[in-house]
Amino acid sequence: MTILEKAVSTMQQLPIEKQQEVLSFIEFLVFKLDNRQLASADVDLDELCDRAAKLPQGVEVVHDNRSYVLVTHEEWESLTETAELMKIPNLLEQVKSARQEYQNEEVLTMEQMFG
Repeated sequence: MTILEKAVSTMQQLPIEKQQEVLSFIEFLVFKLDNRQLASADVDLDELCDRAAKLPQGVEVVHDNRSYVLVTHEEWESLTETAELMKIPNLLEQVKSARQEYQNEEVLTMEQMFG
């Protein structure tokens, strides 16, 4: 049995969602291999975007200084949200203080707040 036959046979045993994950991973590996070839050449951003369009839905290419990172749309939103929250002055101190108040039971219930 060849590697391809074994891979297909094994993949057929998986639920459809897991089969999609395997396919997405294979497509990612192909993209990554193509990028290695591109790394040594001078690549225009439009060409890179065309390649990214062939990736599975929900995967994006984020570019900065010719370093490329693949993240899902959900991961990108989460990172963006975290970056926005980190702009709040003294956020970490406020969270630490709130945790301490909660542990000391120095909190109000919704009923106490809104009657």
